[in-house]
Amino acid sequence: YTQNEDFEEMTQKPGFPIPRSKIVIQHIPKLGTHTQVQEFANYLQHSGVPKKVAVVSMGPHSPRVSRYLKHYLRRFPEGITFLNAPVAETDKPVGKLFREIGKIVRYAETGDLSRGSLDNF
Repeated sequence: YTQNEDFEEMTQKPGFPIPRSKIVIQHIPKLGTHTQVQEFANYLQHSGVPKKVAVVSMGPHSPRVSRYLKHYLRRFPEGITFLNAPVAETDKPVGKLFREIGKIVRYAETGDLSRGSLDNF
């Protein structure tokens, strides 16, 4: 995935709405929502705590990201407001939506959608 490089390029364009100094782009060693949320919480615990954080993800992926953030809210510093910022798919949107639906099916088959399935994260 080249989203970090693509996003970095976007932040350099004139008129980009968020100052580059307010953006943190990090490499996460292992793909997966669990890892991303854990790394994000660790980063915020060890850095200056912002008041608002835009959570940018693919539109179809956004509900799952929100679920993980809500479930692990206790791991984040107090006082943060998360702003959901889904990005519309422009490259193969139907395929990416079906991929996300397929993940839901796999999670259901393994029990990962149960209320307690995320407690050991």
